[in-house]
Amino acid sequence: MSRESTTLSDAACLAALRSCRLFGSLRPDDLRRIADFSRLRRVAKGVFLFHEGEPTHGFYIVRSGAIHVHRIGPDGREKSIHLFRAGESLAEATLAEGLGYPAHACAVEASVVVFVPRDDFMDLLKQRPDLSIKML
Repeated sequence: MSRESTTLSDAACLAALRSCRLFGSLRPDDLRRIADFSRLRRVAKGVFLFHEGEPTHGFYIVRSGAIHVHRIGPDGREKSIHLFRAGESLAEATLAEGLGYPAHACAVEASVVVFVPRDDFMDLLKQRPDLSIKML
């Protein structure tokens, strides 16, 4: 990847973090720290971000597109939980539980998401517990 495309990717990642309500109270330098270990991902329509029961590797922020979170009931029918759009975060509640993802997440249109890795994010919160309070 060229330095120019890396810079564009970094800027898009930072913009997605800024647009997310979860991070609305954070200072720009705190957002930059999170952006430094987060990654922008393009997700084609029909591609899953994660499946129910998989170990939690991190959470996501939708930059563009739409991510459908759902479960499959015992009867085999899909039960919709939420359709996430730009600026919304998903699966952040799974970070502390350590029980894995509680549902499936699939792109219902071509999407761009920011992936925030669990280990890096939790390490930052251990170093800076004040960020947890600001994100509440």
